[in-house]
Amino acid sequence: MKPSEVKQAMRMYKEGLSSITIGKQLGFDNHTVLKVLRSEGVSIRMSASGRQTGARLDAALTALSEFPQSCSSIFPRSRG
Repeated sequence: MKPSEVKQAMRMYKEGLSSITIGKQLGFDNHTVLKVLRSEGVSIRMSASGRQTGARLDAALTALSEFPQSCSSIFPRSRG
């Protein structure tokens, strides 16, 4: 990528566009865009699918942390 294209890609990414959209507009593969952004020290956002996975994982961990409390009313501890 030319220096002017790198600057444009950085600006577009900071404005919230995805690497895929930037690549299509500038004529590069999104992996090329990400590689250049990383080489310029830009912090790369998590992909949309990664954010969804993270949200599902958070919900599952919350449910697991509440599990022992919810079972105590059903299965009271017997004291031997």
